[in-house]
Amino acid sequence: VSYTHLDVYKRQITGSVPAVQSGSFNACGGVIQYTWQINTLCNVPLSHVQTVTVLPSQLPTWIDPPANITVSCADANPNPTPLSYTNSEFGVCAVTGFVLSTVNSNYNACGGFINKVWNFTDICGRTIFYSQSITVLPSIPPAFSNLPQNITVSCGSIPTSVFLSYSNNTSGVCSIQGQVLSTESGNYTACGGTMFNSWTYTDQCNRTISYQRQIT
Repeated sequence: VSYTHLDVYKRQITGSVPAVQSGSFNACGGVIQYTWQINTLCNVPLSHVQTVTVLPSQLPTWIDPPANITVSCADANPNPTPLSYTNSEFGVCAVTGFVLSTVNSNYNACGGFINKVWNFTDICGRTIFYSQSITVLPSIPPAFSNLPQNITVSCGSIPTSVFLSYSNNTSGVCSIQGQVLSTESGNYTACGGTMFNSWTYTDQCNRTISYQRQIT
């Protein structure tokens, strides 16, 4: 800062002096003081103090927070996921980083939900919050595999009840797989006839699949 002073002989004395800075601030604000002080040639002290009050930085916001979505059972992700935040400032005023979500989920092969929640509290004690709701659809229904074809056999070679496998070709909690034993119907004599192997399975989502083989 510059100064001007008249000495005892009415002569003008001018010059400048740098400030001495004190105080501190961070993302939560603070106070800085600038002090200018000098003794003139006539030993007249000059001083000035400027107080600068620094306000807290902007509250951070989430970067590209995910929207609520509906996903297939196979694509459901119940794991914690990161979400970034920033207040778009720099230096000691910057508040930036990421947090992992907490997860509350309840779904199986018949569908359900996943809720993800992100919370962040900055050094100023200010909290931001975001939640995502994920609707999980039921998995695809199972299907029988390696379907036995209709056959013609001799009277003494009637096949007994057999197992037939089913699967929906997924894994984890979305998986539906196993085996079911056939039931038999129809009749035959020494003169021949017709029999049927029938397989029926109803999964936990109350969806039924069935298949039938004819034995002549």
